[in-house]
Amino acid sequence: MSDELTPREALESRRKQLMREHQLSDDFRGIMATDGGRRFIWFMLQEFGAFKAMPIESHAQMAYMEGRRNVGLMLISKIQTDCPHQYMVMINENTVKTEKGN
Repeated sequence: MSDELTPREALESRRKQLMREHQLSDDFRGIMATDGGRRFIWFMLQEFGAFKAMPIESHAQMAYMEGRRNVGLMLISKIQTDCPHQYMVMINENTVKTEKGN
């Protein structure tokens, strides 16, 4: 028995994949549409070091930190793809509060 999909099965598989991707994009836009969602994504971006250069202490440490940073960059890419207008909203919400607190 062959593991290859028939054309109909391949088409159905692709259709399901596109539906999952569309649902994920809808979910992400929903998160970014709320104040709390944007605060959480901002926290994640900071936590993963998306906005800062990684110091080189050792190759292993650098690889670990760059891996974390890559997750943050992936989130930024997702924002830019799915809801770019929310990126500036998120930045303004989080940097204005920080500046007022200083």
